[in-house]
Amino acid sequence: MALFFIDAVPGTGKTSLINELRNRGEEAHDTDDECVMISKRTGNVVEHRDRKNDPHNWVYPAEKIAELKELSRTKNVFLSGSIDNYEDVRPVVDNYVWMEIPLDELLRRLAQRRNDFGESESEREYIINLHQQMEDMGHPKAFKLDATRPIKQIADDLLEYASTLA
Repeated sequence: MALFFIDAVPGTGKTSLINELRNRGEEAHDTDDECVMISKRTGNVVEHRDRKNDPHNWVYPAEKIAELKELSRTKNVFLSGSIDNYEDVRPVVDNYVWMEIPLDELLRRLAQRRNDFGESESEREYIINLHQQMEDMGHPKAFKLDATRPIKQIADDLLEYASTLA
């Protein structure tokens, strides 16, 4: 059993994958549900309503990652999201999964997205720059998922990979 961290730029389909895994009865968590926003200026928690006015980091709490690690002793646990404190989370995670997506498909998805992150020009610019940085960096140790495939097939690929590690 293992703790998997699924990463990708916003708009790739991480939340859809987590929802598909949950529908299949898997232990799956989305950082969007469990992270806190910490002000870059004050170090205090930023309320959701103030997020656009206060530069912040998206932080996954240490106690949450410890809980997931404990759960992963008896079953596979999937955690997905883009977080600013990945360096704190990485040592705890057993397997890193990267969802790959071409930029043109990402832009198409952002244009159709219901989530409000990515609506503004500055947010889209941030996502495009992040996509380029992440692509340039590469992920040699990551298990890669093709995020252009239907979500059920992406989940199948991930679960098949997880089963080979048991």
